[in-house]
Amino acid sequence: MFENANVTSSFKKSITSALSQGRLSHAVILEGGNEADCVYVAKQIASYIQCTSSHKPCGVCANCVKNASGSHPDVHILQKQTGANAIKVD
Repeated sequence: MFENANVTSSFKKSITSALSQGRLSHAVILEGGNEADCVYVAKQIASYIQCTSSHKPCGVCANCVKNASGSHPDVHILQKQTGANAIKVD
């Protein structure tokens, strides 16, 4: 599921297991590494959770398409501002 991201095998195993068992937390914080990889992984997780296909994530159902484009109303991906070291509370 995370073929296009530079993530560890233990991370892949842990997240994939939690998703397949329906035990992933309501919120996930992805930190470290490449920001583009973190956003990709976040979108993949959201697509998996909301996908309507039996082969998740399918990439073609309405929910997967909305997640890929960043327009799904139930998915919020927060990123730090350019030049910031962290996400600001305000």
